[in-house]
Amino acid sequence: MLQYRVSPVHPEAREYALELTIPQPHPDGQVVAMAAWTPGSYMVRDHARHVTWIEAVDGYGQAVELTWLDKQSWRAAPCAGALTLRWRVHAHELSVRTAHLDSLWGFADGAALWLRPLGLEYLPCQVEVQRSVSAVVDAGAQGWRATIMLAPDRVDAHGYGVYAAENVEALLDAPLAFGALRELSFSVRGVVHRFAWLGRVEFDSARLAADLVRACEAVVGLFGPAPPPFERYLFLALVTTDGYGGLEHREGTALLCRPEHFPRVGEAASTPAYREFLGLCAHEYLHAWLVKRIRPTAFMPQLDGRLPLEAEAYTCLLWLFEGVTSYYDDLLLLRAGLISFTEYLDTLSSTISRVQRTPGRERLTLEQASLTAWTRLYKADENTPNASISYYTKGALFAWVLDIELRRRSADRISLDDVLRALWRDFGLHGHGVPEYGLEAWVTAVTGVNLDDVFTAGLRGCEDLPLVATAAALGLSLQWSAGQDAPWLGADVRAGAQGAAVLGTVYRDSAAEWAGLAPQDELLALDGLRVSRANLEGLLRRYRVGDVVELHVFRRDELLSMSLSLQKPPKTQAGLQRMQIADAQPLARLRAWSGVGSI
Repeated sequence: MLQYRVSPVHPEAREYALELTIPQPHPDGQVVAMAAWTPGSYMVRDHARHVTWIEAVDGYGQAVELTWLDKQSWRAAPCAGALTLRWRVHAHELSVRTAHLDSLWGFADGAALWLRPLGLEYLPCQVEVQRSVSAVVDAGAQGWRATIMLAPDRVDAHGYGVYAAENVEALLDAPLAFGALRELSFSVRGVVHRFAWLGRVEFDSARLAADLVRACEAVVGLFGPAPPPFERYLFLALVTTDGYGGLEHREGTALLCRPEHFPRVGEAASTPAYREFLGLCAHEYLHAWLVKRIRPTAFMPQLDGRLPLEAEAYTCLLWLFEGVTSYYDDLLLLRAGLISFTEYLDTLSSTISRVQRTPGRERLTLEQASLTAWTRLYKADENTPNASISYYTKGALFAWVLDIELRRRSADRISLDDVLRALWRDFGLHGHGVPEYGLEAWVTAVTGVNLDDVFTAGLRGCEDLPLVATAAALGLSLQWSAGQDAPWLGADVRAGAQGAAVLGTVYRDSAAEWAGLAPQDELLALDGLRVSRANLEGLLRRYRVGDVVELHVFRRDELLSMSLSLQKPPKTQAGLQRMQIADAQPLARLRAWSGVGSI
């Protein structure tokens, strides 16, 4: 058994102290390594760069030489008895993918902290979570508690003590937190679920618990009558003023959110922010099946237990694991009665609009977007919308097309729900990876419906998805509008310092591009009148499409003047609504798909 320890030893220095004891290291010298990336977040983060100090001793306390092998791994010299490594990790990046520690609280993803003993990653682990002994932060006086997404073994009332992990992969998949943790709990099909949070927020905890029960039940029910495939589940929320996002784990999820995402006491209506948060919770909860247990072969451990964390692990299937999850998160809230049918159509319309506003959909396929996530999605810049497409948003729309085509071609006997249950049966339950190739033939085999044409066009083509036809098959109409009544510059404009109008994306083949505008240009004046982000649209309303305006801009330190012919704004704003007259079959399909019988 591998023995690990962790302590938030120096919150004032933002530093964790960690230890690993290997009872039987490799006789030729044990190699240990930090992960290059965080599972579920497809970007090389080079966690080893935050290791500030490391040493090794043998079973007799004698120093063991460590040799750097590369940016993230070390080899310990052969030693007598057990090998113990001690190291420190600097933690000052507040996100669900990395590590953070200060005098208020601490959070760390396992991949950002732990060394892996290569070749021994299959071994079970014992993890001791220790209190801080810092003079700056008295963990007891400050009410600090601890939590980690592992099975407790010998743990006190404040969460400190010994936990167990099945293997190193399970350890790296278990984030931990320290601070003034508060929590609530509820049960879903006999499994205890906890919602814990760090940060200053007061909210209607009873309502949140009740709504999470309904959302979780909808996800579990998607896979059948069985209880969830875990013994415990933790929603761990980090509440800040400007954060949003989540990361999935086998027995929980880490969430970054804002105070407005929570329901206020005495507030009966659901705010858009609260609905967004419930969608995030449903999304990450569904990942406990689709990503953490049903996963691509590329993310599976090798035969010797070694994890694919040294470098990028490429797959063309992220459209399935993230896109399909994104399709179901809000749909399941609708089926659970947590959002209205109108609210769901608005959300789906927003997703359609986001894809339509992205010219990169014409240049990158869904499979290519999945494969290049490491550099395109996770290292986006101002030109990304022109060159790429998100497998989250377009993947969700492709899942919608796939779902409705399955229903239509099977006379409404088969749906994407059945495909997910079959994925669980054939891959998730047995721990088999989903292969890169052959998924389409497998779908045909398990459903009896041939969708080769849908897969070919949707995954390997850049043509727009047949969304109008998909909507019509449900008795819905899809209409397009410009989304603004003023002429268009052909660029996104954001607020810069002191409200300045600063260009973001300059869209391909647009008036802004033709005029020579560039991302990060600061608009100063339009026909001699001062421009700010707040007044730009009002100024543009004074003109007509085709009018030529004179712009003055700063590009870095130079003042430029250029002429621009104003464009007609593109019709990229989608609107879904019920058809006035719909046949009985689309209406029945709509009710079965949405789970709303009173439409």
